[in-house]
Amino acid sequence: MNNFSTEIFVERNKITTIKGDVLTEGGNVSVKIENALGEKVTINMVDTADDLQEIINNTEDGESANITLGGDIDLNDLLGAGILSTRAAEPTYGLLIPAGKSIVLDLKGFTISQSKECKASYSMIQNNGNLTIIDSSEAKSGKISFKDTSAGDPTFGWGSYTISNYGGTLVVENGIIEHLGEQNTATEVKHMICAIWQYSGSTTINGGTVLNRGLELELS
Repeated sequence: MNNFSTEIFVERNKITTIKGDVLTEGGNVSVKIENALGEKVTINMVDTADDLQEIINNTEDGESANITLGGDIDLNDLLGAGILSTRAAEPTYGLLIPAGKSIVLDLKGFTISQSKECKASYSMIQNNGNLTIIDSSEAKSGKISFKDTSAGDPTFGWGSYTISNYGGTLVVENGIIEHLGEQNTATEVKHMICAIWQYSGSTTINGGTVLNRGLELELS
């Protein structure tokens, strides 16, 4: 077994071939592409919630990280690493794209999901930076899916969102974004569920499918 950290330089518009066996279990393969203008793009393949958030956090401001899913990810697994448990007793978000970070997320036919009993307003993914969602799989079947299992409780009001945009730039090119929660119809309770909540910033949906409670939104 050989471990190496040698940088392999990839020139734009030319083919670079890396030959040999590559073991990625328990780690990530990163490719950095830098052109003459200094733009740097980091490509990562992840299949765990911890690695997904860690790569986002480690992306330097001004860089763009391309993240490709290598398997389904359950964001409840963030609790195992203590990422969510170190926040308030009732966290307000799961995965965070901080301000200044630029992320291109390729679902590649896989699913990012979470099922959670919300007792306060909660976003499965909160975008404060720049987030572009694509799905390079042929079937375009990749999903970002959230289910609020607490809907229907008339004792409190809240909002729950699959993706919320707080002052960032959100672009959806394709894939499926869905909220599977139930709408609370109790008149004394304010309960808003939303697959994509545009609070502030800019949201652009160029394609894909957006579902609220299984109902497809018509996009124009």
